[in-house]
Order: sequence, then C-alpha cells, then structure tokens
Amino acid sequence: MIKIPKILTFICFAIGLVATMNGYAAASQGYVHELSGDVQVAVGPGKPIPVTKNQLLENNSTITTGPNSNVVLKFIDGTVIALNQNTSFIIQKYEFDEKAPSAMTAAFAMLRGGLRAITGAMSSRNRDGFKLATPNATIGIRGTEFLAQLVNPLFVQVLSGSVSLSNAAGIATFAAGQSATVASATSLAASIPAVPAGTFGTLPNVPVPPAVPAPLPAAAGSAASGAAAGGVTTITTVGAAAAAAAAAAAVASRSDNSGPSGTSGTTGTTP
Repeated sequence: MIKIPKILTFICFAIGLVATMNGYAAASQGYVHELSGDVQVAVGPGKPIPVTKNQLLENNSTITTGPNSNVVLKFIDGTVIALNQNTSFIIQKYEFDEKAPSAMTAAFAMLRGGLRAITGAMSSRNRDGFKLATPNATIGIRGTEFLAQLVNPLFVQVLSGSVSLSNAAGIATFAAGQSATVASATSLAASIPAVPAGTFGTLPNVPVPPAVPAPLPAAAGSAASGAAAGGVTTITTVGAAAAAAAAAAAVASRSDNSGPSGTSGTTGTTP
C-alpha cells in the first residue's frame, strides 16, 4: 500500500529544493558594467566562460582578465571594482540588505593582478563588512578608494578614506595620499613614499561609474545560466532532481512493502 501523503510531501520538498537552488543562482547583486578584451568567469569549479556587458554575477564566481584586458564590476550598494589585466578576482560572498546592516558582507579575494576599488553605501553602514583578501594581506576599508597590485610584494595606494592591511604580522592603517607595500603574509605592511612608476599600468585610466546605489540593469544573463549551457549548473540542478526522484522511488518501494501501520509486512508487529 502506497502512503500517498508521505510521497506527496517528499516530492513537494524535492521540488522546493530545486527551486531554491535555481533561485539562489538568480539572486545576483552585482554585474559587469563594462569590459575590454578577454574577460571570463567561472562559477565554483565550473568551466570559465566569456562574460558580456550587463551579465549578472553570483557568489563564488571567479573573474579573470587576460593580457591587455580589463573589466569594471558594479554592485547594488554602489561599490565599483575595476580589474587590471592578468587578474584573478573572486566574489566569495556579497550580500547587501538595507534592513540588516550588520549582515552586509562584501568578501572578495584577489589571487593575482590588480584592481581599483571604490566602496559604496556598505562602507557607511557596515564598514567592517568589506574585506579583500590577497596572498600577502587582507584589505579593510573606512569609506575608501584605493588601488592594489600584487607583484610580490603587494602595493597599495590610497586615494580617499583609509585602508587597513592585516596579516600574521599585525595590522597597519594608511590614509588618503599614502602608499604601502606588504612583502609577504608574515611581514607587516610598510609605508613607502610612492608606488613604483608603472605598477598599475593603465588601470587608473579605466573609466568607472559613480559609486552610488543603483538597481541591476536588464541583464544579458548570469554566469550560472551561461555555465548551464556548458553543463555546469545543469548537472547540479538535474543531479538534485534525480536524487530526489530516486529517494521518492525508494519511499514508494518501502511503502509498497508496508503493512497498514506503516511497518514492514515481514518484520512488523501488531501493537
């Protein structure tokens, strides 16, 4: 005897699970504002795909730029990130909710290359929410615009506001007009008169939009949907659906062998 209510409940749960996964992929809060040259994005362990203007960006996305290439990313709180050529940048977790300032998070990582960052509304509502991790130090902000280039050492130039550079050696803070270098993850950041000429290349000349909050544009698609064409997100979603279907079948099979009380007909006992 099949216990219909249990199966229907499980199927509804499975459908809700898949819908939630798809909804998470669509909950973008950042996008590609402008780009030039070879720029690609990969979601999680997925295969990198070329990005397009206005493409939505998900958490756990890695954006890479090739030689003589750059891209400008913008987020709904107004934060702007311009990536230099030959850069690898990760959106680890970005969440902006005006109703929950303490939960606002902009956790980024730069594995190589360089960037220009202009912080938005998040910096005034939860300034500790912004973190940019690099192999040499983690950069925090206080309402800021700065340039960072990782050429081992890491060079940082503060254009406005202030930044903190923290690693195993401690924390050092630098204000607008100052420059710093971090030799390694175990060396304290040190002030320098100026960053060596040419360190940032053409990055300072890349046009950027105002760092003001704005809704997402009419998107040309998301990294997740683009990856689905390559079989990444599709595998995840279909895999979850298949697992749910298999589990539902298992429930049905067990129910077919059940007695009136829901216990096995061969081993169950009558209360």
